[in-house]
Amino acid sequence: LEFAGLFGTIYGGTVKNLAVKDASVTGRQFVAGLAGMVYYGGLENCSVTGAVSSGNDVVGGVAGWVDHGSLKDCYATVMVSGRDRVGGVAGSISNGCSIENCYAMGNVSGRSSVGGVVGSMSGGSIENCYATGNVTGVGRYVGGVAGALVGGGSMESCYATGNVSGGDYAGGVVGHLLGTLKNCYATGAVSGKDCVGGVAGNVYYNNSRVENCAALNSSVSGESNVGRVFGFIEDRDTAFTVSFARNNVAFFGMTVMVNGTAKTLVRGYDTTDGMDISAAQISADGTIEGRFTATGGWTVQNGKLPGIGAVVGLPAHIK
Repeated sequence: LEFAGLFGTIYGGTVKNLAVKDASVTGRQFVAGLAGMVYYGGLENCSVTGAVSSGNDVVGGVAGWVDHGSLKDCYATVMVSGRDRVGGVAGSISNGCSIENCYAMGNVSGRSSVGGVVGSMSGGSIENCYATGNVTGVGRYVGGVAGALVGGGSMESCYATGNVSGGDYAGGVVGHLLGTLKNCYATGAVSGKDCVGGVAGNVYYNNSRVENCAALNSSVSGESNVGRVFGFIEDRDTAFTVSFARNNVAFFGMTVMVNGTAKTLVRGYDTTDGMDISAAQISADGTIEGRFTATGGWTVQNGKLPGIGAVVGLPAHIK
């Protein structure tokens, strides 16, 4: 069955204030707890609990594929599994869509383009979103918030606290980036093969920016191109530190392993390994040195990590 969910397809309308509890949804493609496809429409203040699964593509906890639409104030407490383009909230987002104030709390697994909130996103924006579950993929593009964010899309004020495990292009926040990433952080362990980073696995330099992000992971490990903040910067040139990355930090106590050997770090705000930030600094200042503030939409408290709606407890490796 394609387009499986409470609604197979939502076309040109918005569904609001709807909760789906204890869902058990399976299908072949475009599978979700609430809507298999949202086209020129939206979902607002909706939630799903339960499990969603497919042996194929485009699988999400709330929505499968969102095209020319939006998701706002939605959440999923769902175990989500599929093949490609699999996300805790949405499987695939395209054509200028937006995701705002959404979160996912279940584990997400698939092959490629797998993310805690969204599997694959082309263009559009994702803001004030987070994921707490573990994200697992065996192929490319696996990330704590998004597996792939391309097409000049943007992600701002998002975070992930689960572990991320993938093949190539695995990142604590995003696996593969061709766009803008601002004021985001990740705390889980990240592992993969090639291009593995605490914030982003692979970043295509041309037209991308990464600013005010924090890699607070316990560990990052892979076989090649491994970094505390970025695993690999594709098509990098001499203007890298001026026009690409700014003001990014990484937890001093993070373990970084390349093919079983500890990496020799190259530290700096604008490098692949970021500038050091200690556990004491993180604990003392709930804004992570002013990167995540109340005026920016964050809930902050000293001794905690910044959160969306509520502060986040310090993970064991930072306490």
